[in-house]
This record gives sequence, structure tokens and C-alpha cells, in this order.
Amino acid sequence: MPANFFYMNLIKENPQGRNLIYPLINKLTCPFFLMVYSLIFILHSCKTDLEVNAPYKETTVVYGLLNQNENYHFIKINKTFLGNANAYAMASVRDSSEYDTLLAKVEEWKDGVKTGREWTLLDSVFTNKGSGDFYFPKQKVYYFVEPNLDSKSKYLLNISLEAGAKVVKAQTELIDSISDFTGGQQFVIPCSGQPGVNCIGFASSRGKYIDKTFVWRSVKDGKRYQLEMNIYYKDVFTNGSNPVSRKISWTFQPPLVSNSLKGGEEMSVTIEGEDFYKEIARQLTPLTDGTIDSRYFEKIEFSVYVAADDLNTYLLANEPSTGIIQEKPEFSNIENGIGIFSSRYASTSTQKQLDVNSLDELVGGQHTSIVKFCRLNPSNGQPLCN
Repeated sequence: MPANFFYMNLIKENPQGRNLIYPLINKLTCPFFLMVYSLIFILHSCKTDLEVNAPYKETTVVYGLLNQNENYHFIKINKTFLGNANAYAMASVRDSSEYDTLLAKVEEWKDGVKTGREWTLLDSVFTNKGSGDFYFPKQKVYYFVEPNLDSKSKYLLNISLEAGAKVVKAQTELIDSISDFTGGQQFVIPCSGQPGVNCIGFASSRGKYIDKTFVWRSVKDGKRYQLEMNIYYKDVFTNGSNPVSRKISWTFQPPLVSNSLKGGEEMSVTIEGEDFYKEIARQLTPLTDGTIDSRYFEKIEFSVYVAADDLNTYLLANEPSTGIIQEKPEFSNIENGIGIFSSRYASTSTQKQLDVNSLDELVGGQHTSIVKFCRLNPSNGQPLCN
């Protein structure tokens, strides 16, 4: 180590103490330098091999979310890997992360007692996994089939590895469905001339917007809530081919978090009327070209996605850090492994229409006139376009 490098590091560590450091340097004697260079010689004479890998200990990684309004319930079960090869190279090999054999089952419990219902997980190889650092396009996923999971029950996951020498466990409650999901009394009005159909008004006249607040109540064991609006429309093409129904989705941020898991807490999201038209224009403008002759609005549906408490905590722990402190606590509810086994639920409202004034704004308003919406004249059925 050159002496001037040693001096400069002393100065860097105490830039305000130069008058203290230089006298210290001046007092350094030849024996001191002999000691330093002798130490350097000894270090270079020692074995330079360095073992960077600790002894391998396999860790099971689990990711599974139950949802009682689905028939197929998928659970991802993998393992960590360690080796002397490049980590990216090992991650691209399925055998590095997947188990050859395991036995896993889900048991149903109610009031602390087994109900007698249980499901042994089957495995299937999916071939549509997207590209990335880990292996693709094939991946092994475990699943069971049950269309009638009970929201009042608890579900226990048991994974047996190495002929029972290692057991991984987890459990989750399910989430109740949202019973009243109309959006609230002030959110919709009966559609004029359409008995039994509800309409939404985002505009009272051309360029005059109405804000609407969608209201619902939290449910038992639900913690995180996210509202999504799906706007369905139909594309009509200039070449005369059959019209195609499509949709655009608008997810409202940030998610809402309930104060408790008891349920019954009022929750709401305000949708600004002008933002409704801006969002449609933002998503459809890039898709508007010479192949589109016209578009027709079809319906609106709202969905609220609900996450259980453990899933909410897992998502919070894995969100990007925006503060000065970048290190975040880890969270897992897997016993003898890592990951998450929890539940989610989605409630979807009945379809809703736009009222006449809102349709008129969609067709000819300042934000959406460029995306070619038309509406039918109620008196003669002829298209009214911008």
C-alpha cells in the first residue's frame, strides 16, 4: 500500500483535522513501515481462494391465493437454489427452482374442527410464462378444483417434502362477498325510457361535468380494497368486417385500507366527471387510426378487488420504497418456508349505462371527439356522430 494512499485516507476521514494528522505522519518511523510492508507480504503469501457460498440450505417458496368465486385454485411451490455458476444462468433452468416430487393438500376447517373436506394438489405445466430472469415459457403449477369453498371456513395448506422429513404449512381465512354493491343511492339514476336499467351521469351538458362517488361497505376479513371500472365499447371498421366488442379498464389509485377486519365500514372512491372522459381519450387515442370507422358505447361495470389482511401486509412489504430508508421488513406467513398463502375476492356490479347527456359528451366533447364515438338517435335509430 503506497504511503501517500494511507495518508489521504486519514485526511478524508477527518478533513477538519489536517493539523493533527500531519504531525502524526511526521512521527511515523521506519519500523512502522517495515511492519506494514511485512504484513502486505504475508497476506500475499497466503491462500487467496475465497468460498463465497455458505452451506446450502433449501428454502421452500410458496405463493397461493384462494378465491371462493373461482373453480380452479392455483398454488406456486418452488425452492431457492445455490451454486457456483452464474446466478442468472441457474435461474434460467427449471430444475434449479422446481421440485421433482412433493405431496401437498389443502384441508378445510370450521370452528377449530376438520370438516372432512380436503384436496390433494395436482400439478400442471403451463407453457405461456412470460420472459424474464427466471426460466420460461414452461412452469410447474399446483392446483385443486372446488367451486364451493366456504367463506366461513379456514383452509390449511400442508406440503410434505423429502418423504415427510420436511413439512411446510400455512393457513388462511376467506373473504366475505360485498352484499350491497350498487355504488350508493346517489351514484346511479333510472335510465329514461329503459325500465330496470340504471344510468350514470358524468356530464349535465356539453363541457359541464358531474363528479360521482362510488360507495360500498367493507367485509369481514377484508383489508385492502381497489376499485376498477371497465368500459365496454364496440369498434366498427372501415373495411366492413364484423364489429368487435372491446373494453378498457381504469384502476383507481391508491388502494383503500379498512380500519378493522370486522366489516361494515363505509368506503368510497370519487370519480371526477372530466377525468372519466380524459381516461377514455388517453387509452383510445393510440388505437384510433384509419381502420376505425366509428365506436359505440355498450356498458360500464365496476369491480372491487378485496385482499385479506396477510396479503395486504405482504404487498406493503414488497412495494417500492420511496423514502430515504430503502430497507424494508420482510413478511411471510409460511411456516418452514417463505412466501404468502392468503385470499382475495372480487365483487362485480351489474352493468350500467350512460345517460343521454353523458353520451353526447362522449361523442362530441372536448376530450373524446377525436376517438370516433357515435350514438344512435332514439327517434329513428340512425347514428349521431361528431
